[in-house]
Amino acid sequence: MRRIGIAVPIWTCNTRQYLGYLSSHGWSSNYNIKKLTRGSICFTVSGGSGYSTHTFAFMGWVNSGSYTLAYVADNQGNTVHVRNMGQTASTDAFAFFMNK
Repeated sequence: MRRIGIAVPIWTCNTRQYLGYLSSHGWSSNYNIKKLTRGSICFTVSGGSGYSTHTFAFMGWVNSGSYTLAYVADNQGNTVHVRNMGQTASTDAFAFFMNK
């Protein structure tokens, strides 16, 4: 969000703090993957810490009507890339999203 000019405080550096920031700015949670819209902020499952292991912006579905592969943007590079929304050997599964 900082890259697109949204003033997320510099002390916000993990998903726990990010969830607090979004909640305090009127964002709400939804667990229904079929209701994702472009620009929603997605969170993965907890890695045992009680907080999501990763977050990313949802940009759209690779295949309309299929909720497996999504185009996402995150801090892992400077381009939109494809992410499997389920559990894989290298990524944690989608858990919920937030939007305003």
